[in-house]
Amino acid sequence: MFTSMKLRTLILSIVVLLACGTVGVFAYSNSIKVRNPATDTISAGTITRPEGVTAIPVPRLAPPDSVAFTAKSVGASIKSPDGRAVAQLRTAPRTLSQSVAADFPAGPATSAGEFAFTVLSSIRYTGSGHTVLVTTARPSAAAARETLSLGNKIVQLGDGSTAYALTKMSGSTPNQLAWVKGDLIITIASDLPIDTLKPLADTVIISQ
Repeated sequence: MFTSMKLRTLILSIVVLLACGTVGVFAYSNSIKVRNPATDTISAGTITRPEGVTAIPVPRLAPPDSVAFTAKSVGASIKSPDGRAVAQLRTAPRTLSQSVAADFPAGPATSAGEFAFTVLSSIRYTGSGHTVLVTTARPSAAAARETLSLGNKIVQLGDGSTAYALTKMSGSTPNQLAWVKGDLIITIASDLPIDTLKPLADTVIISQ
């Protein structure tokens, strides 16, 4: 019987394998290189994209709406139970501070040879009829060697990071910004528009 974590990772793996063909980020080993989807150029390093190689869209790195989150204290820093990375808002705006909850998927990590993305944590903020979901994920070594797609529109964050936007996805958080921090992929998704998500993304910090 699969644990919830293993099943979730397996589903992400299947989605990735079925959804090849767009452009986005170039990744290898434990470092993820970001490429410009408009010009097909790499924004850092000297790696070039091999001719004819298509990018694999990264699956939606967030728990489904049916997942039961655990309530957390509003305004308190959220710590993981086992030292894993946790991306979260430094300070949630008052309009999103009605409730704060966390999901730390339990289960074994994926093997280095398995093409998958492991969701480490998701922090959910709700208020004023809106939801914001900040998720931390890590690609397996096999996934990190592939050309990956995070989105189709570039949004520059305040710290100089390049984020990629997706809109009109299914579920309660259809708009998403995704960016790379070291060997992690951070996403912030919401029913709020991308222009509203951008300043929130600027306040995201990563703790353990």
